[in-house]
Amino acid sequence: MSAPNTAAARGTSPGRPARQCSHWIGPEARHCGAIDGVRQYIPGYRCPAHTPNALQGKPETPPGPGWPKLARPAVDTPARASSPRQPTSALFVDMDNVRARYECVVCGAVEGPVYGEEDVLAFAATIRTAHPARCPGPQEPRS
Repeated sequence: MSAPNTAAARGTSPGRPARQCSHWIGPEARHCGAIDGVRQYIPGYRCPAHTPNALQGKPETPPGPGWPKLARPAVDTPARASSPRQPTSALFVDMDNVRARYECVVCGAVEGPVYGEEDVLAFAATIRTAHPARCPGPQEPRS
């Protein structure tokens, strides 16, 4: 007796279509459509007979570990601060009109705009250190 053709048996959510092999079989003018053992590859979902390696006559590569997990602090290290750092400034660069301006949310200052390729390059290279040196607002240490 074959396995039931239900979403749960195929490993998909109910109400969603089953993952089907999307390999085009030219002489038959149709997609393969197999649902057993289908995995995601760059060209789409493929059954074991139509994986990129199978089509080239190569042995299959074993499945990888999946998507990377989010980085978490090690068990023996202190956790990150409870509140993340907030942005204190923004540098806006308009490459079409070749201009730049800097806005500080700590003191509300707006510097610029400056125009021209050389002036924009010089402004962008120095403003992140030049403004905090003269900003009257509280400064947090940069890391």
